[in-house]
Amino acid sequence: MAHGKTVIFGDGSRETIDTVVYCTGYKFSFPFLDPSDSILDVDQEVEYDGYFGPLYKKIFSARDPRFMFPGTINCHFLANAVIEKQVMICAQFINGQISLPSSEEMEEEINTEREDVESHNATYYCLYGYNSQYSYLEDLASLSCLEEDKRYYDFKPVDELFFKIIGKGNVIETRSLDYKKLFKDIAFSPISSLF
Repeated sequence: MAHGKTVIFGDGSRETIDTVVYCTGYKFSFPFLDPSDSILDVDQEVEYDGYFGPLYKKIFSARDPRFMFPGTINCHFLANAVIEKQVMICAQFINGQISLPSSEEMEEEINTEREDVESHNATYYCLYGYNSQYSYLEDLASLSCLEEDKRYYDFKPVDELFFKIIGKGNVIETRSLDYKKLFKDIAFSPISSLF
């Protein structure tokens, strides 16, 4: 309960609070989809990085590609580039510039990729480590009419350092990195863009 800036907790203690940040985490929820439609299978038991799909190229529902889910991935440094490419590919599909395989072929490819990623103790929707955002960008370029942009690899040394720290379970240490210094030699602007 709150009175002005004073928050009263369940045990009766009080705190003066300036800001409340409500964070839901990364649990994907699709309450607008009827589960009986079978557009997606959603792993309701997993709070973070749970599986939902099958999504071809982590974008298109393999069961009905008219349902597209760009941005439902976990990556860093290149998140904007990855999501922008996903949105561009959605636009190309809508405009008839690209076509997709049959539902059966898409599901077969998804299952093969998912088994491979999980056999390396990686998470399907996390694009770092084994399941790299760089190879994913190459994969998106091969699907689309977009030019492949190898300059993204300029970020790889920074990305590897970040992943090494996270892999040790020390997320807090990433806050102390000198990002200005790490990125000082990287002058980058995308080749293709929506804008």
